[in-house]
Amino acid sequence: MAGNSSKQYSTFVVGNTVYEKACKSVPEIPTVSADTEILATLEDILNGNSDIAPQAGGFYNVKDIILHPYFMKLNINESDLILMAESDSLTRFRSSGGLIRLIPKDLSPADVTISKRLAYILRHGAIKAGIKISNDGYVYIDDLLKHRCFAQRGITLEKIKEIVWNDPKGRYDINRDPLNNRMRIRALQGHSLSVDELELTPVGIGEFETIVHGTYFQRWTSIKSQGLSCMRRRHIHFVMDPEDKKVISGMRQTAEILIYVDINAAIRHGIKFYRSKNNVVLTEGNTDGLLPTKYFTRAVNRRTGEELWSTNE
Repeated sequence: MAGNSSKQYSTFVVGNTVYEKACKSVPEIPTVSADTEILATLEDILNGNSDIAPQAGGFYNVKDIILHPYFMKLNINESDLILMAESDSLTRFRSSGGLIRLIPKDLSPADVTISKRLAYILRHGAIKAGIKISNDGYVYIDDLLKHRCFAQRGITLEKIKEIVWNDPKGRYDINRDPLNNRMRIRALQGHSLSVDELELTPVGIGEFETIVHGTYFQRWTSIKSQGLSCMRRRHIHFVMDPEDKKVISGMRQTAEILIYVDINAAIRHGIKFYRSKNNVVLTEGNTDGLLPTKYFTRAVNRRTGEELWSTNE
């Protein structure tokens, strides 16, 4: 145990590493030496090999994980497990706000093709493909795998799971239907299909000061004229901070122009905004499916920082 005149510290050992944290009173912290086994067990759980249900984007709640018999036996708490994962020499894990997932592996070109077909059907093509889609956007995976674009390639449930867990943007939600135990999957946003129950959380005035939409120079002339458009999708997509490394969805990394929007002014004028399970901000715009330019505060060239639009002009 280590300490000084003003603070007390508790320590616990994982492998050859000693972790130390300040505390009001020193609790009994178990000494754990089998760090390789602990992190291997965590990795196994995050690969879907347990009864613990994942959340959107392949994230798991750490509070659920520490209730697994293995971790309960070791008496490992939430903060200790997160600390171990963040100190992993193999950098296998990503944690945020009490959630944790495996860092996605790079998809092979073949898997990228499968992912694109999957996204198309879940967002746009299920009805045309003859695949039943629920009001909340779910498709049963066994129905999906019968479609020729998957069946002809021998795509399996395990391959779909692999693509979902390794999707860098957390686009998908996969789980078992509690009514019949069948595996199902949905896209979290980006639909042109009518999907009415996507578990979107309304955004109120004051939750965000500014949100940002990413676009390209080829669309800029049209946007300056009419504003942002849903186009063929149900919503216009935004991020809260385009430079936040934790932002994994809501804007293409290749976007050339960043458009900053006064979300609170738009809400006051009756335009509704929502936040998806993977933290994308969405709006259907006004009755014409547009977000007018009067809500823009600035637009910049993402590469050079040049101002392309300013409310001071």
